[in-house]
Amino acid sequence: MSGRSLCFGTLAAVLVLAGSGCGGGAPKLHKVNGKVTLDGQPLAGAEVTFEPLDYSTGMLAAHGRTGTDGTYTLTTNTTGDGAMAGGYKVIITKTPDAGGGMERPASLDGKADGQAMIDMGKMMQKMSGAKGGGAPQKAQSQLHADYSRFDSTILRMTIPPPDGHADFNLHKGGGS
Repeated sequence: MSGRSLCFGTLAAVLVLAGSGCGGGAPKLHKVNGKVTLDGQPLAGAEVTFEPLDYSTGMLAAHGRTGTDGTYTLTTNTTGDGAMAGGYKVIITKTPDAGGGMERPASLDGKADGQAMIDMGKMMQKMSGAKGGGAPQKAQSQLHADYSRFDSTILRMTIPPPDGHADFNLHKGGGS
């Protein structure tokens, strides 16, 4: 019971903070899209995460998911809004789809509403392993650690990129 209370308490705190804002207005976001390939072939279903090199500057992470053609669009707050200017580490992961995966509920994109809160609660319950009685097992990325781990990624990007494009050509064996 205390685990569930902690999840809902955390959810409530996140919603309060998100609603309160910082008073300085929203930071300028730059539209960014790109394509991820693995050994020259489009990489579908990969998570692309841009993690700020220095969080003390107030930068936020941005993320996207590749489509069947390997293309993605970055999101910071709402779908496709872009990323803040600055330097980032880029982490690209691809995990096997075990069915019933942890996809972000569509109602969480954009404005928070009652349905978004319900969907967030369900997602947090899945993540906490409530059904299985233990911590969920994190699926291992199918990509080399040179791309898929925060502590070892060799991928870097400065936003805004030229022409708003940030393409990544990955290799099965890692490296650039």
